[in-house]
Amino acid sequence: MKDNLIKNKINYKIILKYLFIYVIFYLLSQATFCEVSPFLVACYFALMWTGVNILASTFGFCFFSMLKELSLENLYITITVVAVLIFSYLFHKKLKLPMNMILVGLYALISNVTYFYYSFSVDAIVELISFVLLLLISLYFYVLVFQTAILRGFYYKLTINEVLAVIYLLITLGLGFVDLKIGYIEVIKVAIVGLAFFLVLINKKLEACVVALALSSGVALASFNAEFLGNAVGLLLGFCVFDQMRKYKMAFAVCLVDLAYCLYFYGFNLNSVLAVIPTLVGLLIILCLPKKWIEKISNKFYICESEMSMRNIVNITRKNLHRKFDELSNVFNEMKAIHIGLIKDELTEDQVVNMLTNEIMKGLCKTCLDKQKCFRSIGLDDSSVIAKLVRTALTKGKITLLDIPSSLAIRCNMVNLLIGRINQIVSQYGQFVGVKKDVNNVKYLLAEQLGAVSQIMLKLGEELDKNIRFDSHKESQILNELLAENIICSELLLYNDNSDNYSVNMIIKGDNAYNPAIEKIISKKLKTQMRVDKVQPIDVNGFYSVNLVKDNVYDIIFGLSHCTKTGSSISGDTHSLIRLGDNRFLLALCDGMGSGESANKTSALTIGLIENFYKAGFDNDMVIASVNKLLTINNQECFATLDLCLVDLNKEIVDFIKVGSPYSFVKHEDRLEQIEGGALPIGVLENVKPFAYKTSINTKSMIIMATDGITDAFKDVEDMADFINGIISINPQTVAQTIVDEAIRRNGNVIKDDMTVLVARTFLKNI
Repeated sequence: MKDNLIKNKINYKIILKYLFIYVIFYLLSQATFCEVSPFLVACYFALMWTGVNILASTFGFCFFSMLKELSLENLYITITVVAVLIFSYLFHKKLKLPMNMILVGLYALISNVTYFYYSFSVDAIVELISFVLLLLISLYFYVLVFQTAILRGFYYKLTINEVLAVIYLLITLGLGFVDLKIGYIEVIKVAIVGLAFFLVLINKKLEACVVALALSSGVALASFNAEFLGNAVGLLLGFCVFDQMRKYKMAFAVCLVDLAYCLYFYGFNLNSVLAVIPTLVGLLIILCLPKKWIEKISNKFYICESEMSMRNIVNITRKNLHRKFDELSNVFNEMKAIHIGLIKDELTEDQVVNMLTNEIMKGLCKTCLDKQKCFRSIGLDDSSVIAKLVRTALTKGKITLLDIPSSLAIRCNMVNLLIGRINQIVSQYGQFVGVKKDVNNVKYLLAEQLGAVSQIMLKLGEELDKNIRFDSHKESQILNELLAENIICSELLLYNDNSDNYSVNMIIKGDNAYNPAIEKIISKKLKTQMRVDKVQPIDVNGFYSVNLVKDNVYDIIFGLSHCTKTGSSISGDTHSLIRLGDNRFLLALCDGMGSGESANKTSALTIGLIENFYKAGFDNDMVIASVNKLLTINNQECFATLDLCLVDLNKEIVDFIKVGSPYSFVKHEDRLEQIEGGALPIGVLENVKPFAYKTSINTKSMIIMATDGITDAFKDVEDMADFINGIISINPQTVAQTIVDEAIRRNGNVIKDDMTVLVARTFLKNI
């Protein structure tokens, strides 16, 4: 039942849509200017161009064309127009050829060949030229109107061209209204009063004036009489003066204004009173409309009404978010301090010896019958025999009978128990220290993570603190350019951060979202190269959200070559190539210690952590420290070398971060730059200090990274550098494969270790 209701609702909307189109057809069929009437044909072709059902529009065109003049000559003219339009439509659809405005205009002119044939004469040259000009002008403006009405909706901001197109359509509709009467009632006056009254009710006085003046101007042009235009002006003055009244009082006041106008200009007679009837009818129609209908239509008009306020709210919201991020940053900073405070300090060796000695004395010696004698001889200070034994056990891991001094062996009857107790308590303390260290590491890791989150929020807040500027003028220009290319854009938002870093968000109809002309048009208008960053569907069926950002003049290409150690089923080397956003890239190589599944698992875990941390926005030191802590907390031996390269195409720099990895190279046009390795593999020590290096790049720079399976195949770094210098190719994939092949050859065609080479080259885009 619900589906039926939805279906009925959809059919109801379609019926209203075509009813409205047929009303336009009728009025344009009656419209004539300077004895020519090209408006109906222009409307027919414009609807075809806009995508309105061709059968429904053809029926309407034929019916109203013949309704105007039922003659054999007009039948031939109508058939010719329909035949040309349908042929051109099917031709382009079948061959999937694009149709632009020039072609539509050409087809519209060709379709009137029969009209030209019947109308041609020497005296009619001016008339035919007027017909052609009006046909092309009308076609252009009607296309703009129908695109706006059917595909976008009038509740979005209109461009200047769209406003002019709407005014033009209203004027031509006014031409068709001129002789339309029902008895003594002028339909045009009913329409003007009703539309103006409705628009004033929803606080659209400017739009009411435009609609009323455009329609009445059409009547004035058709009748060559400005009286009706003056009457419309008088009515508009009444609406504007009494717009603060309730709608019933306002309607009554406007009736009185119209009555006064008619009596003054037409005289005190019955005709003057009858002239007010259309005004009364128009007002009554609007007064009888349900309140819900008015509110519903009003809401549609106000979707983008407060555009400047909404855009101002964006900056206000950004300021509020900045404040919130600052507050959250402080919270996470305090949480970091709390977790740091929870980390227990390590005891000194003397404190540990003292504590364990007291524990042994209180436990074992308490049950001894000779404890008083021993206490007098040994004492309980750090220099005691038991304290020395505990210190020895802590150093060696355990004590034996050989470590017991003779003085204690003679005096003590529980030597074996003492040795066992000391070894037991020292072993337990060792386990406790290990657990405590892991707990402290976890606390430290959490503290550092919280601190890093605090810094990220602080940076986000700083970014949000910058006001963004909107450029409505350029938005309007871009919309006009897009429409000229038949790209339907229902919304466009252009903004920047007080620089030339523009961002563009658009809502595009259908497959045009992927039209390459979008980048060209926007880049030309903004005078900077823009690129489509993201295209995704939105809730509105058939529309896509298209985001464009400033494109960089540089780009980067990659090459990768790798092979697995002979006898191993899986490589211990893993790699990563990801875009971090804003033309920043991460290149990473990770070599798990050894080869096979265990090494692969370690390197995959490490590279996965690295990727996620960098994507989240953590800085280099935080990433390395966190990954190292996570690996050292694991009781198993998880060691891996890490080679990171952060490429920033905007700043034209690269940052190398190496943890136990071999040397890398940056091959410039005139030299080869060597980047040394350093530090122990990640996961070996609790705290690791990576080797960091920064260098610049240009359009001819090539970055070369390799695991130790490659570097160990060469004699030394100079040997590998000489070989790289001898490679002529600038193709990253070729360079990577060449290095791997050479490493295998130098190993006697035996792959002694997992080998991986990662090469990246920057290049200048063809913009």
